[in-house]
Amino acid sequence: MFDVVTFGGATRDIVVRTTAGKLITTDHNLRATKLLGFEYGAKIPVLRTYDNFGGGACNVAVGLAQLGLRVACRINLGRDLDGLRIKKNLKAAKVSGELISWDKKERTDLSVVIIDENGGGDHIVFVDKNASNNLNLGHKKFTSQWIYISSLTGEWLTLLKELAQFAAKKKIKIVFNPGLAQLSAGYEGLHEILHNVEILVLTLDEAIELVLSKNKNFSLLAGNIARELFSWGPKIVVVTEGAKGASTYDGKELHFQEAVKISEVVDTTGAGDAFSAAFLGAIALGKDIKTALLWGVKNGANVIKDYGAQTGLLMRKEIEKKEA
Repeated sequence: MFDVVTFGGATRDIVVRTTAGKLITTDHNLRATKLLGFEYGAKIPVLRTYDNFGGGACNVAVGLAQLGLRVACRINLGRDLDGLRIKKNLKAAKVSGELISWDKKERTDLSVVIIDENGGGDHIVFVDKNASNNLNLGHKKFTSQWIYISSLTGEWLTLLKELAQFAAKKKIKIVFNPGLAQLSAGYEGLHEILHNVEILVLTLDEAIELVLSKNKNFSLLAGNIARELFSWGPKIVVVTEGAKGASTYDGKELHFQEAVKISEVVDTTGAGDAFSAAFLGAIALGKDIKTALLWGVKNGANVIKDYGAQTGLLMRKEIEKKEA
C-alpha cells in the first residue's frame, strides 16, 4: 500500500534566466495586470539556462518522498529520452514508477520557464502538453491512503469523476489542487466533485476566480473565501498567498501562517507544489493543521532559494528542525 499516489503532469523543464524582459503594468485585464515584454524580432540574451524536471504530480511526489512517505506517481510519458529521464529522476527520489504509463503516439510534456531576474524570481511558463493529455485512471489496481490530484488536461472531467468514484469505493482521501482547465469550469463544473475532496488547495487568485464563478458580488476577504469554498464540500480548504503566507479553514477555525522570510528569492517555480507536498505530508503523518501549515511555508520558502521546482525540497529531519 502507498501512503500517497499523485495524478497529473510530468514535464521536462528548460529554465531560462534573463534580465532583458520589461515589466508592463496594465489594468485592461484584471487577470493579467502584469505582462513581461521583449523587443519584437530581437535576439534576446540570457544569463543562463538549466535543464530540470517539473509537473505537479512529479513535484509533489518527490516532495512527499523526501518526507519519508511511500509514494507512487500516476503519470503518462512519451516513449522518448525525456520520459526515461523523468522516470529515472523519480526512481532516484524513491518514488515508485509502477503506475507510470507510456504513450505510443505523443511525446513527453515540455515546459520553458522564463525567469525575470529583475522581478524577484517571478516567472512565466510556456507549456507544451502532449502525453499528459492522455492520462487516465489506468488498469493497474492500487491501494493508498491518499490521492493527490494536480492540474489535469485532455479528458480531465472524465478522469476526475473516475478518480472520485474510485476513491470513494476504496475509502481513499483526495487532495485536489485544480489547474487552469478545472478553474475555468467554475462552480458548475466542479461542485459535485468537491464533495469527495478532503483537502482543497488553491492560491488566493485561484480561490477568488472559483468563488466568483458562482457569485460575482461575493465579498473577497480571504476568510470569507475559505468559508465559502468549504461550504461547497471539501473538509479542509487551504488558500496560499505567496509572500504573505497561507491560511486554512476546516469548518471550525480559520488558521493563518505567515510566510518564512527569504533574503533573496531566486526562482518561484514549484513553490506551490512544495507547499502542497509538505502540507499533505504533515497531515498524512498525523500532524495537526497548524503544523501542516508551518511545514508548507517552510518547504515553499526553501524551494524558491534555488533554480528548479524540486531542487530545494526539504527532508523530514530538515523540515522539523528548520526554524521559521
